[in-house]
Amino acid sequence: MLRSTLPWLLALGLPSFASAQRLMVCENNNDRVMLIDANDGSLIDPNWIDLRAHAGTQPGRPLEAVEAPNGEIYISDQEKDLIFHYSAGGDYLGESTVPLDNPRGIEVAYGSLWVCKGSVSQNGQGAYLVQMDMNLNVLATYTGVGDPFDAQKYYHNGVDGLLLTDIENEQILFFDPANPGATIVLHSSNAVTSYEDAHQISVRPSNGRLLVASSFDPHGLFEIDASTGLQTSSIDTEAAFGHRWINAAWELGNGRILYTRLGGVHVYDPQTGTQTTSVPAIAAQFISPLSDGCQSVNFCSPAAANSTGFPVSLSCSATGGNLHLDAFSGPPGEFGYFLVGTATQTVNPTPVGQGFLCLALGGGNALGRYNITGSTRNSLGQFDASGALQNWVGTSSTGLGFDVPTRLPFPGGPVISAGQTLHFQLWYRDTAAGAGQSNVSNGLSFTF
Repeated sequence: MLRSTLPWLLALGLPSFASAQRLMVCENNNDRVMLIDANDGSLIDPNWIDLRAHAGTQPGRPLEAVEAPNGEIYISDQEKDLIFHYSAGGDYLGESTVPLDNPRGIEVAYGSLWVCKGSVSQNGQGAYLVQMDMNLNVLATYTGVGDPFDAQKYYHNGVDGLLLTDIENEQILFFDPANPGATIVLHSSNAVTSYEDAHQISVRPSNGRLLVASSFDPHGLFEIDASTGLQTSSIDTEAAFGHRWINAAWELGNGRILYTRLGGVHVYDPQTGTQTTSVPAIAAQFISPLSDGCQSVNFCSPAAANSTGFPVSLSCSATGGNLHLDAFSGPPGEFGYFLVGTATQTVNPTPVGQGFLCLALGGGNALGRYNITGSTRNSLGQFDASGALQNWVGTSSTGLGFDVPTRLPFPGGPVISAGQTLHFQLWYRDTAAGAGQSNVSNGLSFTF
């Protein structure tokens, strides 16, 4: 059996990462979606959505729940061959009308719902990736992706696409919707010292690496560096804890790893090599984030790493249409401020220092800097010892990050209008990386 290859980097004393999200976990024993605290993995609501209570087709095996930008929820059901549709408040809205034949992991990205459809066939269908609109109409199907089990939005080498776990060939793939015939293999497993039958894949915000749940021998969690194609760490959960059939894994805000299996929900501590049980004796499935009042979309994520070895990541919260931004994992002692633009440029972004500006510069698009002194349009801050951006100019209600004002730092000082979508990044200095060096965070889009 594969043994742990700790320390998973976090034992080196990395900062914790704050999050304004909860996590949705599908559970088969009771056909429900639970809510889990995204910071510490504790149970918030065991029956956030009770799939047995609606008037549509009764669920059989809910696998993954994902949130759309408007807050609506889509849930794949592997047994009923359907996608269920719920409102932001958990009210049943409908379901797909055409059986998808073993739908597995799903993802909302680039204006579409992406469904991994398995090879286990009830209707003579094979395995492929399905693109649907948000009304659950099939737009396109894509083969050449093996037997996909999960899809995760991902930005790779200047391209927005999808990570796919291919359980037929034991690979991690990168799929480009704009060039579907050029799927890239990011990692291949030997199914002995690495994953076998990989289920969910997620991206660790602390270091930008991929976290893969292995549901067969070796049962456990595997970390992959997509830039090098190398496996960087792992934990054999069967050898360590007797935990088999791992379905999903997700990095929590406190740096620990939440994982699910056909036996419960657990929290793994990379620093001590121990685990605690959050929810026992259930058939827990995939993990997905649920926004906490901030319906945002990330882009150019993860960003380029800084001198700490990790990228700066943005998070947000929103109350009454007022947006608050935070930044984490910055180099301690360095200063930075937020940028805002009216459009993104994720293909061939502009190099800035050691990072990339993904806000569009041309084509009539506006770009502004929140560094106007003596006004609410000043976001100047300094990263503290934990890597969190402390606000230095009194423009944050929390002392961290920045409260986005209604007036924009564009020529003429226009006011944000209802329904307007704006895009944000953080520019910051990083002198530890070299004299005069700087970097840029990932991006966050928000509709007011």
